[in-house]
Amino acid sequence: PVNRLSLTASYDAYYYGMRSSNYGLRQNSFTYDLMLMCNLNLKHRWSASCNCFLFKQIPEPWSSNNAIPIYSMSVYKGFMKGDLNVGLVLKFPFSKYTKLINNTVKDNFAESQVNYMTAFAVGVNVSYTLRSKKQVKIKRDNIIGNDDINTGVK
Repeated sequence: PVNRLSLTASYDAYYYGMRSSNYGLRQNSFTYDLMLMCNLNLKHRWSASCNCFLFKQIPEPWSSNNAIPIYSMSVYKGFMKGDLNVGLVLKFPFSKYTKLINNTVKDNFAESQVNYMTAFAVGVNVSYTLRSKKQVKIKRDNIIGNDDINTGVK
């Protein structure tokens, strides 16, 4: 049987404390990774998926930054009994850029930096699974003997 719908979620969170008495640094930061995935298996070896990630990285000293959202959609078709898969992948299908904001504040200056990174992308994914078509039946003995001289499987 094939599962039609697969939902996956994961969350990692970290708390950091940066300290330096030489430079007057006392900074706490919270980082995290959030992942949500949805896969739908359709008839005739078609499948569709949607992936969403939210990533907040460790900031530089005296700085803070925003979380970066990452999302993609894909459609796949399986061939050769599912060994060959060909897919169309859209990354950031609804936006051309993603924005990373980094703010730095010290005693004598403040700086805000905004980076726009190209986000939209279209790709083709081709994968092939190598496997032996010959099935092997494993034969196991289930009689175990134990005496003073001979032990083990008979």
